[in-house]
Amino acid sequence: LVVLSSVQADGIIEMPVYSLQDGSATSAKDGDEKVYMFLLNVAVQCPSAVEAEQIPTFRVRDFLHFLFLRQRIREWVFERCSVGRSQSSCWIQSTTRALKPTQSLGLDKLQVSKKRVQFLFAPTGAGKTFTALSYVRRLSVDTVIWVAPDEVVAALAEEIPRCAAVKVVVLDARGGADAVPEPQAVNIVRYDHAKVARMLPELKAWAARAALVLDEADKLFGETKRSSTMLELAHVSAYVLMMSATVLRSSSNVEPLVAWANLMSDFPTSRKNLFVFYSTLVNFQ
Repeated sequence: LVVLSSVQADGIIEMPVYSLQDGSATSAKDGDEKVYMFLLNVAVQCPSAVEAEQIPTFRVRDFLHFLFLRQRIREWVFERCSVGRSQSSCWIQSTTRALKPTQSLGLDKLQVSKKRVQFLFAPTGAGKTFTALSYVRRLSVDTVIWVAPDEVVAALAEEIPRCAAVKVVVLDARGGADAVPEPQAVNIVRYDHAKVARMLPELKAWAARAALVLDEADKLFGETKRSSTMLELAHVSAYVLMMSATVLRSSSNVEPLVAWANLMSDFPTSRKNLFVFYSTLVNFQ
């Protein structure tokens, strides 16, 4: 999924070159040979989307076809990963606090949608944190990774226990601090810490069993290291909930917006129909 997600409009997929003797290369990673064989099968079965060129390169023939294919593959992968899981995260216990009518409406829409990646759009002070926890506790996950800007981490660590009876852990990528997510806990991570080499592999190791919550997600819609890292993590997480009071920020480069849109859209999204998708997102709020 990470390889497929890295493809942009230029439509080139380049795999590492393996030596003929032992199938290894300094640029190759574990599993790359299987990825190459998978892409080769895709090229045979779906020639309108992907075409095999000189080893080890593939070219996307029609980008919209490719986006549609990638979306179907992603749904199939996570459907297979969810087999055998329990129906809810019963380790997140509710409190006596009750949802407000607007929060109940938001929760109902998230549950009815049943999408892997969703966007919770609500104004500041509307109770997105409580709504998000009420939604996450109904998912079959083993832990929660909650990524947020540095300036809201302390307030978030105080707010979550008031919304749900659950362990809260603040992860820190600085030397000597705890950078390993804990099971059956809400693990809060600062955006700038999540992208560092010490923490990112730990987050990825838990991703397939975790609900990823991206607080103030509109800050990810730029071409930054933070955005690309979170996009990579979102592609491999069991569930993703993006939260913000702002759906769209002004940007001269729309490619990051297209990449995030394709995580949530019901149809392949490109530069040509990007704002059609965002209009549906606003109408759904």
